[in-house]
Amino acid sequence: MHLMVSSMKLNISLPIPKRTRLDRRLARLQLSPQAPSELEDDPQSVVEYVADIFSKLGRDEDCLLHLDYLQFQPELDAEERALAADWLVEVQDKYRLRTETLFLAVSLLDSFLALREVRRKDLQLVVVVCLFAAAKFEEIEPPDVRDFVLMTQEACSKERILAMEATLLNALEFRLCRPTAVHFLDQYQEKNTLKYLLELGLVDTHMLRFTPSLQVAAAALVSSRLIGQPLVWPQHTRQGCSEERFAEVVTCALEMCRLLEESPQSEMQAVRRKFLRHEYLSVAALVGCTGHAEC
Repeated sequence: MHLMVSSMKLNISLPIPKRTRLDRRLARLQLSPQAPSELEDDPQSVVEYVADIFSKLGRDEDCLLHLDYLQFQPELDAEERALAADWLVEVQDKYRLRTETLFLAVSLLDSFLALREVRRKDLQLVVVVCLFAAAKFEEIEPPDVRDFVLMTQEACSKERILAMEATLLNALEFRLCRPTAVHFLDQYQEKNTLKYLLELGLVDTHMLRFTPSLQVAAAALVSSRLIGQPLVWPQHTRQGCSEERFAEVVTCALEMCRLLEESPQSEMQAVRRKFLRHEYLSVAALVGCTGHAEC
């Protein structure tokens, strides 16, 4: 279910221990009324269908939560899943694949691991095939299967990739059209910061309990405080949100604060290296030390 937030101001204080200064300010965050959207003047944004589109995405995303699926994987753990997601970020960045491809690949990986037991020695093959399938679905000119063989330094052969692709697609019943956080992103400002927060979340299994739309709303909260501007909610989210629902967003935002604080010391550095570059406005350098950020 996608987030619906009214234009009234809310004051919510959550009893969460050991908060940083950023955490405390997030919990006291006040919402601002929606500003006029440039999308309303863009015929390609199909604003007349936005409510229906996000309603459908909200229904679909509730079916894709895979809580604690790693407990059913005897040879895999959260660290190995994090390494897989970190590698996907690195490859997506190197080959200049779309953000949609990255998020779809991670979603396919989580769905497949929730359905099938995977041995540790086969994890690399599964991860490569998830990216291979996502690229064919999202890219105009996806990399050839031979490129994916080279990505693995020929550890995965063409024949094994194609065979595992068939296994993956059959396990998922060919359902590749699925909501990810990217689908909810276009309605928000400051997309570089939001993408950084969301991609940090790809690597952390604690974020699996939050739906994509909830993660985007939480990233918008954190981003608005980091840049010192009032949060402007998209039109489709402003219809009667309960305080309980907003509290879920704040809880997710606090998890993102933790990811930001831990990012400089994390072993998984692909996301941070990517967003330290000038093409992403070096947002990782700006928000890498949230414990000292004036948010």
